[in-house]
Amino acid sequence: MTHAGWEALLDRFEHDLADAAAPRTWTPPDTALPPEFADRARALLARQDERMQQLRDVLDELHGQIAALRRVPRMRGDIPILLDVDL
Repeated sequence: MTHAGWEALLDRFEHDLADAAAPRTWTPPDTALPPEFADRARALLARQDERMQQLRDVLDELHGQIAALRRVPRMRGDIPILLDVDL
């Protein structure tokens, strides 16, 4: 892969990270990363790790919310929701 190709690939990863709602498939390049891109690639990896932790945290919170919702009794149509005690 050329330098321009590597730069385009890193640009794409950065874009995908910014727009994580629409990730694209990825095929590993057939050449090694040029040394001049190593710092950028490491920074990108650190950002991806941070994002993965954020997503794990969100997922844990969602699981907790779903568990709480599942504990709420389901409404039945034959049981009154309100009781009027003045009758």
